[in-house]
Amino acid sequence: MLLNPNESYASFGEPIYRDADGNWVVADAEGDGRFRLEEGAHDVVVVRGHIPPGKFVGFFRDGLMVHTRELGTVRVRILTCPSFETSDLPFARVQGPFLGAGWVLGAPGSFSVDQHREVLEPASPEWPIPFFRSIDSPGEFEILPSATCSILLISEQVAGPDAMPPVSFPVQNVTRSVFLESSFPDGSVHKANVCSHLNAAHFDLEVPEGTYGLRLRKIYDAFHGRQRARVLIDGEPVGVWFLPIEDRRNRWRVAEFGIPVPPGKERFRLTIDPPAGSALWSLSEFQIFGLMVPSASKERV
Repeated sequence: MLLNPNESYASFGEPIYRDADGNWVVADAEGDGRFRLEEGAHDVVVVRGHIPPGKFVGFFRDGLMVHTRELGTVRVRILTCPSFETSDLPFARVQGPFLGAGWVLGAPGSFSVDQHREVLEPASPEWPIPFFRSIDSPGEFEILPSATCSILLISEQVAGPDAMPPVSFPVQNVTRSVFLESSFPDGSVHKANVCSHLNAAHFDLEVPEGTYGLRLRKIYDAFHGRQRARVLIDGEPVGVWFLPIEDRRNRWRVAEFGIPVPPGKERFRLTIDPPAGSALWSLSEFQIFGLMVPSASKERV
């Protein structure tokens, strides 16, 4: 079973912004997937999502938005991927830290996946948490292994204060970098340089044979919410990378985005293009991973 490159997990609690009608938006996601309202102190409304009668558990297509008129405790869990059943699939018990890919079905305590440094909700077969490279925790996990692995193709880091991005990151209208000391959502402190850009950034990639998808990963500053960028392969749109959360206290975030690679395509140009009118696209570290089956690769990360 191959891990879907477009799969990701998120849990929304605090309001992330207010829309033009005065509603507090508590969840905003692109693509297809499943969602569950775990807690709601006030009436909530689901926009662009389908709800089975009588319960706030369901699937959505082409995006999901959940909003409320009043501030209060609202928590929504979202799994952005085509649905799959785990009840009849084999699982394994592994001791962390663990390198590999798959879905976490159960864990004894706190853990993190892919170095996200987020506070995760408990995993379960109904709401598995995907990981693409690693699980970080000393405990034992129940996982559903995947037949895929990740190959690091590009890794970039913004240089020191007032320095421009490296030549391998070609982009126009980019700010000079500034030094930021803040924290991730789990409270861990991080110090690094960060810049922002509006125009398209291009990466000319050569991927190993058998690569069926890419996983884009960036560490960025969430001071401005609703960051959005089009993602293109050789000029053809393949998705919209949308980062709605704004956090001016714990400003550091890790974001990932998966895209398919057309079969047989081994050389192409990847473009990340924030559209006009959107928030500045923030960047501190950026990595591109190729997703492929282990038999097609000699290196696993």
